[in-house]
Amino acid sequence: MSKHVPNRNQPARGSLGGVEPTSGHADSENPSQKSSFDSRVVRWIVSGVLVSYLLIVLLGPLANPVGSEFLTRPMARFVAPVHRALFLGHGYRFFGPDPGPSHLVVYRVTDDQGNQIERHFPDRTEIWPRLLYHRWFMLSETVHQEHASTPNEKSYLETAQEFDKQIQALRFHGRAALARRMAEERQRLQRQYANSRKRIDGLVTGIATHLLAAHDGQQIELFVQERTIPFPVSVLTGEKLTDPKFLSPLIKIGEFRRTQDGNVESLETFREKPGAPL
Repeated sequence: MSKHVPNRNQPARGSLGGVEPTSGHADSENPSQKSSFDSRVVRWIVSGVLVSYLLIVLLGPLANPVGSEFLTRPMARFVAPVHRALFLGHGYRFFGPDPGPSHLVVYRVTDDQGNQIERHFPDRTEIWPRLLYHRWFMLSETVHQEHASTPNEKSYLETAQEFDKQIQALRFHGRAALARRMAEERQRLQRQYANSRKRIDGLVTGIATHLLAAHDGQQIELFVQERTIPFPVSVLTGEKLTDPKFLSPLIKIGEFRRTQDGNVESLETFREKPGAPL
């Protein structure tokens, strides 16, 4: 008798089409479908992170310095910690196609012997490389902008008193709702003034402290000065951009001295309205 030799091409008993039977719903899932689901989730997460990051980057130039008071600025305040952590709070406002005048910070430092030096920044002859010069340039522009937008105490008090008179008049004539809105505007003005004074005072005090330490000075006076842009025909006729005639009169913004304990105190800060030369 001959032995039965199973056909290798014939499926084994208990199998279907050569494939072992499977049991359970979880084992019968299509791996390709599960992989596709996972990839979609990953793409949604990555897309959400990229869109959020792009929004945070765009909020820098959209909120600074002339952003919307009711949209971009509140949004920028919300993401301010992220801006500071990632160094994304930039304006990205370029100088073309119509650049305006530039501004200098002029300072006079007096040492304990009475000797006085006068310098200004930014100064291309002393500040290099170009990137560092640009940092000092932006600092002088910030000082001018903050100083120009911050009223002196006298102007602020006159505006506040006018608000108070209008509020009282509206209440007297029974316009309570309008008086309430005026009072809210009065409070907003007060907050803006307090924040502006705190910001510019801290900025100028920091500059004075640094310059006194850098020049080993005892007292310092700070000024801002505007350099206007000459007309193209003036440049074509040979006039130099550094010609002193393009410089405005000095506007004093602060005076500081070093105390005996090494601190810096203000002698005079923002007494004059911007535009009132010495």
